[in-house]
Amino acid sequence: RRQRQMCIRDRILQFAFFDKFGVPFFLTVVIILMLVWLYTNKSGIKTIVWTDTMQTFFLILAALVTIYSITTSMELSLGESVSRVTSHPYFRVFEWENKSGNNFFKQFIAGILIAIAMMGLDQNMMQKTLTCKNRWDAQKNTLSFSLILAFTQFLFLGLGILLYIYADSVGVRLPVDENGAFLDTDTLFPDLALNHLGLITGISFLLGIIAASFSSVDSALTALTTSFSYDFLDMSSKTGEERKKINNRVLFGFSVVVFVIIMAFSGSRGDVISLIFKVAGYTYGPLLGLYLMGMFSQISVKDRWVPVVCILAPVLTYASSVYLKNSFNFDFGFISIAVNAGFTMAGLWIIRTKKTKMSEKSVTEQASYYDNLEHMSVLELLRNMNREDKKVPEAVGDAIPQIEPLVEEIVDRFERGGRLFYIGAGTSGRLGVLDASECPPTYGVPHD
Repeated sequence: RRQRQMCIRDRILQFAFFDKFGVPFFLTVVIILMLVWLYTNKSGIKTIVWTDTMQTFFLILAALVTIYSITTSMELSLGESVSRVTSHPYFRVFEWENKSGNNFFKQFIAGILIAIAMMGLDQNMMQKTLTCKNRWDAQKNTLSFSLILAFTQFLFLGLGILLYIYADSVGVRLPVDENGAFLDTDTLFPDLALNHLGLITGISFLLGIIAASFSSVDSALTALTTSFSYDFLDMSSKTGEERKKINNRVLFGFSVVVFVIIMAFSGSRGDVISLIFKVAGYTYGPLLGLYLMGMFSQISVKDRWVPVVCILAPVLTYASSVYLKNSFNFDFGFISIAVNAGFTMAGLWIIRTKKTKMSEKSVTEQASYYDNLEHMSVLELLRNMNREDKKVPEAVGDAIPQIEPLVEEIVDRFERGGRLFYIGAGTSGRLGVLDASECPPTYGVPHD
């Protein structure tokens, strides 16, 4: 997702700046990756926090300056601007046709699922959360991020409509395909900002797109490098010099991967944003399925088959999408993430191992009634401890019929020169040591 977002921003930078100097697109991407590699290699996760902060500030600044420039140029008041935007055909927010990929319920549910996958499972977002000092700060960070994101999305949706309104007023036309859909829509904003709306708007636009480009790629590279190094290369067991070498190699490798992804999307002339969310449905779907299965079931799976399931699920989702589209004119739209997650969960269920009954598990593996100890008061903790202590005599009393023959056998073996062995670890092992140390002074038996 981050790499595809960067592709859009790099293309805009190419159109707005590098084309003027005759720099080819692939070289633009290489230059940006090299600059990001230099400071990401030194700063790591710190760059994510600072560059994302600058991204948000400069993006919102660019949007506000552009809106002000358009309304001033067209001599529109705030009320008139809102009226022009809300009355425009592009302001139609909800699509109720069930077969449409833009159906409201499909987009609403898909938005929730993508948000869950992005906020809870995305390595980049998790690293930002880990920079918070405690859980409350992390929750506050997530809430503030959501509110800022919602405001920013509404701001840019309104700006998008204003851009088309202003483009019509100054005679700027975009090319269209055979179906009448606009092409090269990514060039509309930079064209108007740099060539029609004045110097201040152009500068604010360039600052915003540069901040956004570097933020996207450094977040992606840092998250990918950290995750791959520690999850697959056992970084924690390496020495400091070995870690540095591994980090450099992995960072370079993922820089190449990012370059390839950006170049693969560079030729697209249509709606790249929609393409990003469609692809997110396929990349986040298996991740969401794994997450839901882990949260709401207790099954164990055959680990070696999990990658196969996660690859097959998107393939089956795509095949189903094509079949339904061709046969019934039904479009999954963004809800493909839910279908993908469903296939993943079904696959995990198929490869599950024999489930162990709770009664067959050891005591320490059984469900506890006190999973929320950190939320209890001191009084609640003490009462619960006392309540559990009262269960010990009852449990011993229930087991006396089994304990009696055991004691009789032990006494008989002692009288015949036998010995009693304690076998255990942790607390049970320490209790064995305690009993052994108390026997000589209490009962006068030999130390051996």
